Amino acid sequence: MNNIIVNDNEALILNNAVNCQIDVNERLNTSIYLCDYQGDKLTINVSSNTIVKVLYFTKEKSNNHININVSNYSTLNFDVILMNDNTNLDLDVEVDGEGVNVNVNTLSLAKECEKNINININHRAKESTSNVCNYGISFDNGINRFKTVGKIHRNMKNSDVRQITRGLLLSPTGACLAEPILLIDYFDVKAYHGATIGKINDDDLFYLMSRGLTQNEAFMLVINGLVEPFVKELSNDSIKAKILSAYEDYFRGE
Repeated sequence: MNNIIVNDNEALILNNAVNCQIDVNERLNTSIYLCDYQGDKLTINVSSNTIVKVLYFTKEKSNNHININVSNYSTLNFDVILMNDNTNLDLDVEVDGEGVNVNVNTLSLAKECEKNINININHRAKESTSNVCNYGISFDNGINRFKTVGKIHRNMKNSDVRQITRGLLLSPTGACLAEPILLIDYFDVKAYHGATIGKINDDDLFYLMSRGLTQNEAFMLVINGLVEPFVKELSNDSIKAKILSAYEDYFRGE
């Protein structure tokens, strides 16, 4: 197994690594960019009192399994952007310490392909929080499948688990499937899940097209509102440009 040690705040860019392990040292505020990542298994260990932002972006066919272990009083922000062909992404997060905060945001565009995103967050410590927001955009026989599991173990008091999945259907042949699961083994906790799936409001679409936009341009404008929050805070300009270019090409069919 390849082992990478992160001991400063400089961003790590990783494109291709098989069975790789990343160890992030204590008291850091750093970023990890997984751009068109083609590795099989990846493990990330986050030490105590550390903030880690991970961006997983791919426009290639992929099948990845990512394990992340988060220690005391650390924050993990994990963003996923999928614009590729058939995809299977398994993300397993182990909350191993008190005061941990985990945020996972996924944006998946499915056009004539299937995307399977499985997210498991395991709370093994007290006073920990996790928040998962899934956004699936499906059209032209594209299918997005989201399975999100949040588990709070016994005696893990004051933990908070939240899950939400939103699906946007841009054509009659698109589909988005949500399977939110909460496994709660203690009473003194908070847990919430929800899902909403539908199409763009006809009145909104009519308004945009009445302003001279084509239907495709109107779709892009609406979806841009979802894409922008994922990229606006990226500190790496080249990666930001790569994502925006891929997004525009995706809707041009290139």
